[in-house]
Amino acid sequence: MSNRKLLTLVLCSMTPFAYALDSSGIEDKRIPIIKTAVTDQNHAFMTQNEELYTSAGKITAEVGPMVNVALITGNESRLLSNCSLNATGLLTRQTTAAVSNDAEALLKSKSDHFWGKHSPTVDKQLVGISNYLAIKAEQMPYELMTPSGSEWQSLDQTNVSSSKAWKEMNQYENGTRYVVAIGLQEDLIRDNSHYIYAEKIDGELVFIDGQTNLASDIPATYLADSFDFSHLNIPKVTTMMFWALTPSDV
Repeated sequence: MSNRKLLTLVLCSMTPFAYALDSSGIEDKRIPIIKTAVTDQNHAFMTQNEELYTSAGKITAEVGPMVNVALITGNESRLLSNCSLNATGLLTRQTTAAVSNDAEALLKSKSDHFWGKHSPTVDKQLVGISNYLAIKAEQMPYELMTPSGSEWQSLDQTNVSSSKAWKEMNQYENGTRYVVAIGLQEDLIRDNSHYIYAEKIDGELVFIDGQTNLASDIPATYLADSFDFSHLNIPKVTTMMFWALTPSDV
């Protein structure tokens, strides 16, 4: 048995908080590019929003040292194509592996599985995410304010707060959690779309891309009013929609 397979077997038997892999153990030419981009973007975010950076870091810490555990759970092909799992994982405070297992148990129809081969289109993903969040909202407990997601709205990725979608998100109370879908409006296919997480903290919207947290030394990416996903081979996004879950009084 290879060392990589043995590592996978051992780690799969561990709790989510035990998942950890240093990027030096990943043989993928994309990793240095991602690592540099995340470092630069997080530095820019922290410089402008130091207190929010600390609060946002606590969110990912609730999941564990890694949100995106595709590589160490035998799902290497999902490493950079599991953004829907990363976004819903941060919302529910689960790793990507835990979300996929949870969703498979809760969503009886495979057509509702919003990742992999069962969701070949963005529209299919939207239905699956809506159905999953409807169930999870009751369990958490939160109230799903947008059962089918919001409408798609135009987006200037260099000025996110100018978007109507951002303004709608900002109307919700502190503690509201969001799954955010973004993509290329004129060609809205899976290769041109992406999912990230957002949360309203101290009156401010903070966006978190958990997909980059694919090693213990590469954190999630924290974003505010500017999006840049070129390091994930998504050079441009021009539209955005979201699901909002507000804290329940129960």
